[in-house]
Amino acid sequence: PDLLRTLSVVPGVLTQNDFSTKFLVRGGSPDQNLILLDDSELYNPNHIGGIVSDFDVDIIDNVELKTGGFSSIYGGRLSSILKIDTKDGNEEKNTFS
Repeated sequence: PDLLRTLSVVPGVLTQNDFSTKFLVRGGSPDQNLILLDDSELYNPNHIGGIVSDFDVDIIDNVELKTGGFSSIYGGRLSSILKIDTKDGNEEKNTFS
């Protein structure tokens, strides 16, 4: 599963084409979307020219997509804010596979 490809099921969100994970929100361009991972901005969240995204879905705790009505604290993005929170690690027990 690919997080950025699953966004295309949300109304108003389209993928740029069948071979890219870049997404468009209500006619905007992919560079008008802000993607935050644990409140840190990601500038290029795609691998191999946009074919696959950077996100491992096993470590994702919460995903929130804001497509309008977001405050100016997020900067000059026009289309959307995608906020991704990861799961907290276990500090008591380390496991290696």
